[in-house]
Amino acid sequence: MLEIDGLGNSNICPVIYKQGIVFMSNARRSIVKTVRDETGETPFSLYYQKIFNALNVGGGPELFSDQLTTELNDGPVCFTQDESHVFFTRNSDLTNFSNSKRDRTLGIFIAKKGKGERWRNPIAFKYNRPDCNLLHPAVNKDGSILIFASDMPGGFGGYDLYLSLRDHLGGWTKPRNLGKLVNSKGDELFPSFFKDEWLLYSSDGKGGRGGLDIYKSHWEEELFRYGKPVSLDSTINSKSDDFGITLKDDGLTGYLGSDRSGSDQLYYFEKALPVFKDCAPDKKVNYCYKIRENNILDDNDLPLKYVWDLGDGNTKFGLQVRHCYSKLGEYTASLSLIDTVENETYFNVSEVKINIKLESRPYVLGPDSIRVNDYAEFKADLSGMKVSAQELYWNFYDGGIQMQEQVNRSFGEVGTQEVQLGILDFEDNFSCVSKKIEVVDLNTVIRNYELIQVHQEKEPEEEQKKLRYTVELLNSIKQEALSDSIFMKVNYPITERFNEVDSIYQYTVGESDKVASLYQLYKEMRELGFESKVVSFELNYDVSLDNKEVLIFFSPGKDEITAYNESNLNIFSRKLNSESKLEVLGYADPKGSVRSNKKLSYRRAKNVASYLEKCGIPLDNISLDALGEVRVSEGEAELLRYYRKVEVRLIEN
Repeated sequence: MLEIDGLGNSNICPVIYKQGIVFMSNARRSIVKTVRDETGETPFSLYYQKIFNALNVGGGPELFSDQLTTELNDGPVCFTQDESHVFFTRNSDLTNFSNSKRDRTLGIFIAKKGKGERWRNPIAFKYNRPDCNLLHPAVNKDGSILIFASDMPGGFGGYDLYLSLRDHLGGWTKPRNLGKLVNSKGDELFPSFFKDEWLLYSSDGKGGRGGLDIYKSHWEEELFRYGKPVSLDSTINSKSDDFGITLKDDGLTGYLGSDRSGSDQLYYFEKALPVFKDCAPDKKVNYCYKIRENNILDDNDLPLKYVWDLGDGNTKFGLQVRHCYSKLGEYTASLSLIDTVENETYFNVSEVKINIKLESRPYVLGPDSIRVNDYAEFKADLSGMKVSAQELYWNFYDGGIQMQEQVNRSFGEVGTQEVQLGILDFEDNFSCVSKKIEVVDLNTVIRNYELIQVHQEKEPEEEQKKLRYTVELLNSIKQEALSDSIFMKVNYPITERFNEVDSIYQYTVGESDKVASLYQLYKEMRELGFESKVVSFELNYDVSLDNKEVLIFFSPGKDEITAYNESNLNIFSRKLNSESKLEVLGYADPKGSVRSNKKLSYRRAKNVASYLEKCGIPLDNISLDALGEVRVSEGEAELLRYYRKVEVRLIEN
């Protein structure tokens, strides 16, 4: 810590301004008449000192501003980031200078910069009071938050810190006490901001090292308050009064006032840097994934396409896709089969959960590779950690250390470089992580993140649900009669199921373990006027019979094989070979004569056999029989559709 030469007995409250500092001093002035108070002390005035670096002070101090100088106390000050406005403390009443024993309260004033570095007439802060003091203003970068000290009634001790916000009209809200986390029974004074995230101030009521000690408190956005304050270390705080601190943007250097040498003087300090040693390798946060569906592999030429809704507003096509998410979060990627003819969803196939989150450890968020001399942003993410960070440090390959949450950095050399992030927690424990960065030349393709494969994992065989698919014609909260006229136009057996989850009755046709194989049936039911959809259900019976036979259903009096039945025969024939032996049995319902029904059942069986021949089964291997009509009891007309069929049975394979 380096003492900076001042002017008078007391030099305090340094604030960074342009190429130097503005500070308060009670040195005697020849410019205006010097006034003494009842203690014989000279009032404080504001001075500017140019400082090129810690060991290079440019000339002597000069009066900061004629416009802001009075014959009483002026300062301390603070500035908005653009230095267009100054907030400062001074005596509220500037009259009757000869009466040194007159009560003179301090207030806050605001001035705007005009042309030629001249400050316009100061305006008093709206809440200045004649019965108490408002002093030591601190303002954030854009001038929208003002924090100050005051001994107004209703506080926790002598002087407390208060907050006021600038509204959209440029006025200020009624001051609000910062509460007992910040304030104590003693005095809280000399606040200042660091990067709008931290509030620094002095207090003699928190049991520090002695006198006024400097504390810092972090703004907790979710609670809209400043958190529990932490005392700065022994390089800053002494057994004497330490106050009026201001930090440079790097967070590592700054100025303060202290009476550790016997009188109030200004000091320049450089923070002792932590030692980056044995930094843990950074763990990657994977944003890019290869997503696929394993449980559905339909091979067909149907007008269906697979569409993934990635859960972040993006869609991609195919059973397998690659996608990079832009931020952390939990996403649901859902796969749908889309009917490209009608441009509507045929079936919602599956969902995949993708949770991009952080473990309980620090992360360096940033690219894995960067082109030489390009800038990249590196951000510290500690959201998964159980402990909070008091301070963050970035250490780069060239030894440059920065103290902030995120940094923009370029690399001037091709090769592998290292970025280190250091974390100091509130127990003063220091740890660090390191991230390797590949710096490449301008002609190299940038690699951002590796692809991680995600898919629907198959359950162990004993735990797998035996899912089947079917075409739902309609559902109802009440039970419908299968003899209802709405069902009579359907030429396939109708199954009634009670869905216990939704407490509805479902009426369906067709069953398959391949969702796409039901497409033609789905279309056929739509053409009949049903708002059909494909649904899945859990099988509760043995499907071994399905592998050995297939049923083909027909319209009344017809022998044409529908597109849906062709699809069923195609699927069945894939299980066969040229040596397979089949039995094909034709049936008809009892409507019409026995003779005509016999002929109809034969034509049906013959057409099916001919189609199987096209699928590669020799006719010599097919035994064909026409069984004619099937008799049913009167009143069971709804069952007729069950008997307009052909049974194809595998006898030998």
